Amino acid sequence: MKSFNYYDLLELFAQPETGCAICARLKVETERYLTALLYEYSVDFATHQNFRAARGLCNVHAWQMIHTREGLINVAVLYEAAVDEALTLLSQMTAPTPRNRLGRMFGSGEGEALAAKLTADQPCLCCQMVSQAEQRYFEALVDGLSDPRFVEAWQQSDGLCLPHLIGVVRAIKDPARLTVIVNRQKVIWTKMKAELGLYILRYGASGNDEAMGD
Repeated sequence: MKSFNYYDLLELFAQPETGCAICARLKVETERYLTALLYEYSVDFATHQNFRAARGLCNVHAWQMIHTREGLINVAVLYEAAVDEALTLLSQMTAPTPRNRLGRMFGSGEGEALAAKLTADQPCLCCQMVSQAEQRYFEALVDGLSDPRFVEAWQQSDGLCLPHLIGVVRAIKDPARLTVIVNRQKVIWTKMKAELGLYILRYGASGNDEAMGD
């Protein structure tokens, strides 16, 4: 039985101008996760503990959560916990003591110790989710290459971005499946290179930054 991830990819492969199908699915899953984080887990004790340990979300996902423009009070609730954790760690720093000449020469390591405490104990919660989801889509794509219908859809797709192509080819053990992936990607990148060359030839001399199109 095929996974939901398999059918998600199959559907996206058939849609024109989707771009990397894995990127498209991760965008949806990230939005879904952040919504759940705000509305379902913002008062959950375990989530608060993990949010503290991660020192909040990474920069990218923090801004993405704020730009949802929804549940901002829950954003504040979560980040109050993260800021409280950071403030607590700063407050635990002992007052500096006079150091002898040797100490001044080689340092006391106080800054390193504080930096180690402030460093997150675990990755951004959303990054963890994205990493797990990526692996599921890698597996679904590799598994799908055994299905002629899936292969046909892949042959009509926009291919993958470089990071996700790397993830997929690393997961492939069968040379025949690897060839299917590589051949399609070569077609896409060959076309892309030609389009870039044409754009440079057409607008490079004039210096006009015209929008790129078909």
